[in-house]
Amino acid sequence: MYKTALEILKKLNENNFEAYIIGGYPRNQYLNIENTDIDICTSAKYKDLKKIFKDIKDNKYGSYKIQFKNQQYEITTFRKESTYLKNRFPKKIKYTKKLKNDLKRRDFVINTLCIDANGNYVDLKNAKSDLDNKIIRLIGPKTKIKQDSLRILRAIRFATILNFKIDKKLEDAINKYKIYLENLSTDRKKQELKKIFEHKNREYGVELIKKYNLEQYLKINLNKLVLTKNINGIWAQILIDDSYNFTKEEYKEINKIIKLKDKKFDLYDLYKYGPKILETVNEIKHEDTNIKELYKKLKIKDRDEIDINFFEICEITNATNKVLTKIYEDIEKQIIYDKLQNKKSEIKKYIIKNYKVS
Repeated sequence: MYKTALEILKKLNENNFEAYIIGGYPRNQYLNIENTDIDICTSAKYKDLKKIFKDIKDNKYGSYKIQFKNQQYEITTFRKESTYLKNRFPKKIKYTKKLKNDLKRRDFVINTLCIDANGNYVDLKNAKSDLDNKIIRLIGPKTKIKQDSLRILRAIRFATILNFKIDKKLEDAINKYKIYLENLSTDRKKQELKKIFEHKNREYGVELIKKYNLEQYLKINLNKLVLTKNINGIWAQILIDDSYNFTKEEYKEINKIIKLKDKKFDLYDLYKYGPKILETVNEIKHEDTNIKELYKKLKIKDRDEIDINFFEICEITNATNKVLTKIYEDIEKQIIYDKLQNKKSEIKKYIIKNYKVS
């Protein structure tokens, strides 16, 4: 992907446009961190790019997606600083022909390192120095954080992932403008927090969120957080309202963990909710029960494994759906607790003895 990106740069250079790989890829390459996400910046505008690349899509705010040699790249035209709407989006796009002007609008010095078409680093803002010193510094005035409050979470994410310090000026800006996190969509908050919580250095990220007192603006509570392997275990502990959006499956898992984390679970809970949920609950409760071993020993792991089916129970009892559900749950528990043999004849005897039959 990198070699193909260099070809794109050369193609743009041949058409008399400046072009560079920018941001995460040069930064990570300099730090010897693997990265396949490549962004390109250029002096070429959309009308120019359309003439050079057949497959191009406008992605708003002077940013485009191009397909080249079966690979997709994000490419942006050099832009100047502008005023922002809702502390997030630029009000108007102002283009520039110079890389140095484009770099001024970016967030942190570590993200200004570029690579040219020959594979050489271009470092106009001393990004290498900050990378060597493991520091995250803001480009330009503190109001950059007010303009785009997502930069607060990005700063913490980079600090977490790279294990870098945040410099004093950026800290002051975070403390001064953190209230503007309230204007940030919960989807963006969720994306950044997820990257922080899932990283191996996440304890540092949590420490920074607490240090800057960001919880109330993020609508989370990290007070008693136990960092579980399962991200949904973390969400189950920190959410203070329903403002965050989750998929149907995420909601299901989070609610199961919430339901179990403050109670003593048993074998039926393990059968009903599965090992993943119970292992997460185990982590939260600091318990060392071997969930996988317990799960292996369960007499049944699914209702389909019961040696009698729904229609056979109907024939025996002629019960309503509500009663049938109750019978099924009872049979499950009896088998799970090893009080009833999972054998059709035995199950039938149990039903006849304990429930009215037709």
